[in-house]
Amino acid sequence: MKKSFFSLNLFEPVFKHYADFKGCMGRKNYWLFVLCCYLVQFVTISINLWVYGLVCLALFIPSLSAVVRRLHDVGKSGKWIFIFFVPVIGSFWLLFLLCKRGKEKVQYTWSLSDWLIVVGVVILIGAKLLLGGGDNETTDVLSFDSTEVVSADYYPINIPCKNADGSAMIALATDDPEIYKAVKEGYIPEGNISIVEVKGKKYRKILSTIDIWASKEFRQICEELRVSFRGFIINTISPDKDDADLIDFTLGCNGLDIDDIIVGTVDIRTGEFAVFKMPYNLYQEIKN
Repeated sequence: MKKSFFSLNLFEPVFKHYADFKGCMGRKNYWLFVLCCYLVQFVTISINLWVYGLVCLALFIPSLSAVVRRLHDVGKSGKWIFIFFVPVIGSFWLLFLLCKRGKEKVQYTWSLSDWLIVVGVVILIGAKLLLGGGDNETTDVLSFDSTEVVSADYYPINIPCKNADGSAMIALATDDPEIYKAVKEGYIPEGNISIVEVKGKKYRKILSTIDIWASKEFRQICEELRVSFRGFIINTISPDKDDADLIDFTLGCNGLDIDDIIVGTVDIRTGEFAVFKMPYNLYQEIKN
């Protein structure tokens, strides 16, 4: 009896042969498995980067076992997989072996379950495109008055949070893809990060790092701390407990070793802000 397409080319290699380094895997079966893996990765990356990372990790061992079983099918030991590490020629030689005709031949057929999976994937991707993309999607350019100009698309840095009365969604974002990439990797770069109001996929700038750099109050604080003002960016935001129109924020800097923390508040209606320093221990007590 012929097996269904996804049962043979995806579910069996992943679940039945998860860490199976014995037996054989036919050429057609192997490359359809690779195709299915790419399909799964494409779907998950459109959902969330964390989900994508976990799926890639989960597929690593079955992918490795599939390569070993494919080598067995062409009469080679699984140890030939290490030829990949031979500079230049190794990867090409391994690819040649994986493409070589073997003995294992397995037939499959398209079943109702296969068509349901395909339709489900198409619906999922379509809904994602209509309702908004994943973490790495940029937003639309806004058309505001001249007093509210947004210069470029924004890359969201964190999940939007609501202000105190829930009337607005506030987030951190940057118009620089390199800064976005660095922040996602856990590094605080030198550059412009903004507090923005989120409405659907469109962002309105409230306050940016550059605005703070230009203020006399902030530069005076940096002079007192004897640190460079250009090293600081907006690091965290949170709703002000006492005023729904205010957002509290902190400023962070890589490699800074001082006992004080620079904090501030900004009015989400006007963009007016204030910055000041306070002992880190006191800041922790207030937040808790």
